[in-house]
Amino acid sequence: MRVMATPRVGASLLAIASTASAAYVQFQDCYDAISSEVAALSNTRLTPEGLRAGLDNSDAVTKLHLNFTGSYPGVKTCDLVPFSNVSATVEITSLTASKSYTVHNLTTSCLETNYPDHDVALIRHQMTFLLDPPSLIDSWDLNLHLSSSSQPFSCVAATITPALSPIAKSIAQYLPPATLLLTLLLALWHELLPLQVPSPTFNGPFISSPSPTHLTLISQCLTTIQFLFLSTALTIPYSSFLRPLAAPSSWSTLMIPRGPVHSATPYFGLKDALYEVNGTLTASPGLELMTQILGAPVTPRSWANTLTLVGLLLLATAAAAQLALRRPSNRARAARLRGTTDPGLRGTVWTVLRVFLTYFLTPVAAWSTYQLTAAALLPLYHTVLTALVVALLVAALWWGVTQNSPRNMGYLLLDASKTPQTPGRLSRSQDRYAMAMFALMFVRGAAVGGLQMAGAGVVQVLVLAACEVVQLLVMGFTWRCVPVLRVGGALSAARLVVLGIFVGFLPGVVGEVRTRNVLGLVVLGVHGVVMVGVFVVPGLIRVGILMARTWDVVRAEKKSERDGLEEYRLRRLDTGIVPEQRPDSIVLSERPRCPSSLLMSPISTAPLRKSVRDDQASFRGHRISLSISSNESSGSSVGEERRSEEVGVEVEDLGSPGFVYEARVGKRFSRASVLNYSRPLDGQPRTP
Repeated sequence: MRVMATPRVGASLLAIASTASAAYVQFQDCYDAISSEVAALSNTRLTPEGLRAGLDNSDAVTKLHLNFTGSYPGVKTCDLVPFSNVSATVEITSLTASKSYTVHNLTTSCLETNYPDHDVALIRHQMTFLLDPPSLIDSWDLNLHLSSSSQPFSCVAATITPALSPIAKSIAQYLPPATLLLTLLLALWHELLPLQVPSPTFNGPFISSPSPTHLTLISQCLTTIQFLFLSTALTIPYSSFLRPLAAPSSWSTLMIPRGPVHSATPYFGLKDALYEVNGTLTASPGLELMTQILGAPVTPRSWANTLTLVGLLLLATAAAAQLALRRPSNRARAARLRGTTDPGLRGTVWTVLRVFLTYFLTPVAAWSTYQLTAAALLPLYHTVLTALVVALLVAALWWGVTQNSPRNMGYLLLDASKTPQTPGRLSRSQDRYAMAMFALMFVRGAAVGGLQMAGAGVVQVLVLAACEVVQLLVMGFTWRCVPVLRVGGALSAARLVVLGIFVGFLPGVVGEVRTRNVLGLVVLGVHGVVMVGVFVVPGLIRVGILMARTWDVVRAEKKSERDGLEEYRLRRLDTGIVPEQRPDSIVLSERPRCPSSLLMSPISTAPLRKSVRDDQASFRGHRISLSISSNESSGSSVGEERRSEEVGVEVEDLGSPGFVYEARVGKRFSRASVLNYSRPLDGQPRTP
């Protein structure tokens, strides 16, 4: 039985806090709900002042210890307190059953207080119930009734969450990072090994550009883990077992219980086998409740830890980008993954921002805007710093998409369309897709963090659901297909389903405890299916495929060496350049990877795109040709330039360190449309 009432937390509980070491439990007074059939005098009612609980699973039987503290109105001395014939009955509704337990051997004590505003006699009743052990995950909604000679004189309602079982705790703690690690290893495998890489295909004036699925899966996996944490941190009264299961994934949002700057915390997190949380009945901010469950420092200090981790992440990314460029053997791959051919400071900053905004824009926006909700309680400098960080996020995003094409900025985030389109139309649709994705990421973070107020849970759910609907529409428009048939669309649809289930947790929608617990289990089921069905199982299948392909590559290379084909191939590649004269920037691998001009476009201070009124019309009269030439003199040229047959062509220099990729196209055709698509050049080795 749940009674909607304003909970009362007595300050006088502090007087006996030293003797009550169990976990604090927030409660509601439910005496008015049972007194309608009982004509009790006002001086027989014990007003609740505090409730603490502890769970003991050491023996074969589970023991629930409750310490209930209350006071009688107008009673200031312990001599007037009745102690005889007191019994306690607790009704517990768990995930599996609803049972009632009664005890008669209570331990009662009394303490007289002399507070000016609260001069009463505090009575504490200590009781122990023998219960059935909790499930792997469980939530207990309990009603505690105190009676004397069959006459009820007090009642409290509360929700307590037993500690997760070792199996559930291990799954919640290790499954998300293991899934992300598997995805990262697969992407690294794709990048380091000489496997076949799909190239853009042309069909007349139409082009179909493949997306780097192994790279986009990283952002999709990390976004899924972040959604698991942030979606259960809304200001919504969930089933109490959801937050403990999602809390271990806080690392995905750059929030850890023990940070590099602050580690001291007033929160216990888990105490006496129960999660100690204060605020579940008073609609406290969801991020604050997550902080309590984690046992992390208070909000300003947790944010300081997050900003410190952001700074360390930016420095590490910049160092990795520079070190990769310093190694001649990795220079070509590093330039491709950097997304720009600018090796200087501006290129490095742009590369770092692309990685950071792709993976952590939403959580950093959430934690930063959350600070603004408590601006009235925090120092002025903290609010000013928060506003500055939010402004820097917006400025960094704007600078990143204006210094290079938006689709290049979102290369690690976006799936390409499989429907053939003209280069100009495909280019513009990818630009819009990237801009929409980054904007939605920021809006999601602002909705989660900036709306952490009592009663704002409805608004949070509506805003997040609207973001998913908009993303599905943008995906459908860009891909020219049903978006849920692809991984990105399926993940967005799954998030929309979870948000739809959250409607049942909103106040006044579903009041039955068992039904709300079932909804919580359904939410966990959706997260589990997405994690395992979209990332783990396909990832393991891809491991087998990559192992088979790698073995085939090794066997083919050994066979070519035995037949003397390797020497013949190297002789063909070395035509005109002896090994001692070859520039360091030219790296010959066993299977050279076709360069992607989408990743090799230079940063420019002006927009690259020109307005194109009719891509198809402009394409008919002008043919695209790509050529490659060395930075050395014309005498040491690797290949001969292909001359365009059209008159009045434009050349776009991409400024590659080792090569200069030239795109020659008619004047009426957009430069930006061609700049981001390439194919193997004549005389250049092709991937099989």
